[in-house]
Amino acid sequence: PESLCYVLFTSGTTGIPKGVTIKRGSLTQYLKIRRQQSPVTTEDRFIQTNDLSFDVAQECLWRTLQDGACLYEASLADRLSPAFFLSRHRITQFIGVPSLLMQLRRQRSSDLHSVIDNLYGPTEATVSCMGFRIAPGEPVPEAANGQVPMGEPFADMSVRLVTTDGTQAPDGAPGELWLSGPQLSPGYLDSPEQNARAFVEKDGKRWYKTGDLVFRGAHGLVFAGRVDSQIKLHGFRIELEEVEAALRKISGTTVLAGTVTDSHGNLRLVAALDEECPMDDAAILQACRKLLPDYMVPGELRRVRNFPVNINGKLDRHALFGSS
Repeated sequence: PESLCYVLFTSGTTGIPKGVTIKRGSLTQYLKIRRQQSPVTTEDRFIQTNDLSFDVAQECLWRTLQDGACLYEASLADRLSPAFFLSRHRITQFIGVPSLLMQLRRQRSSDLHSVIDNLYGPTEATVSCMGFRIAPGEPVPEAANGQVPMGEPFADMSVRLVTTDGTQAPDGAPGELWLSGPQLSPGYLDSPEQNARAFVEKDGKRWYKTGDLVFRGAHGLVFAGRVDSQIKLHGFRIELEEVEAALRKISGTTVLAGTVTDSHGNLRLVAALDEECPMDDAAILQACRKLLPDYMVPGELRRVRNFPVNINGKLDRHALFGSS
């Protein structure tokens, strides 16, 4: 179990590739938990929508090998029209990032009528380490910030919400999510300095500092943003995810917020919305002022037909706005 199973390189938010090492025992633990949560048979058919360098791809690869199910690889064209691919190949297990799921729902006039597991986990915790299940026909619960709950940690995994002064965050208040347990990576490949920053010992346990801000809601843990995703505009600190949450609540569509530099060299807060949103910009901004202070209201709204995504299928803020 202590032998090295694989290494995945991820840039995270720093842009500098880090080699995340995963032990055989961590992968075995993960597969055991997922088998209990969602049994697979030889009749199942999975779709692989992610590049093999993305840790989500490990779920499809190892689970089909483990239980003898079929694995279908989706081309880029297939990913642009996932509903047709799923129907043609009678796919029973769909594992993908939220942007792909939203695309699938847009291409189908009815609901998916499937069990949905909203899984969370950094590469450093072996694919995913907590989740929230939504049964067929059940409404999708949302926290106050518009996010679907992350749920609770898997068996034998521990979580801790830590404030900037290193203490436990009070109930309902956001704190940086720390993870501990058998799924944790032994560290980054040949990177002692990065290991010292990301992994800490506390209360007799080894913890990974995810950099994600999380709070506890009515349905478990809820994502609230990134520790390092704040911007500073006109002297105010702004959490982009908070702006996006308000705009999602108002518009009911996909939203990305970021900053751009205008022709005079001034930094401006802007937001992009799905072009299919029926509300006009003035109404959206007026509603936004009721939810956010003036300095957090975007100075411009842009309509986008197809949001850019990175190689892993996640919404790509940098591609849309540049440096923000």
